[in-house]
Amino acid sequence: MTPPPERRAGWSGPLADKRGPSIRPLDRLVDLGAWWLTLALLAAGTVMVVLHEVRPAVMVLATGAALGALLRAVLPERLAGGLVTRSRWADVLMWLLMSGLLWTMARLIRL
Repeated sequence: MTPPPERRAGWSGPLADKRGPSIRPLDRLVDLGAWWLTLALLAAGTVMVVLHEVRPAVMVLATGAALGALLRAVLPERLAGGLVTRSRWADVLMWLLMSGLLWTMARLIRL
């Protein structure tokens, strides 16, 4: 016969009977770490595109991608959060490539 599941401190109801680490609704959002900073710039750039400010918007997007590369390069994995998808060098290379392509595109746009 198996023992009953351990109860979690601080939770009542169905979540109290589950095994594993505690579940708090915002824990998954906090785990994304420095990704939020990059997302803020990418979202601002997207809003600027919608407002028809294309060249400055693409420069903001390029800056957001460069920030993603910088944060992924210098932060440990536990703080980089959502920026960690592959090995460090592959992540940094992809962010820098995207930043460079966006910056080049912004310089070539003739509007």
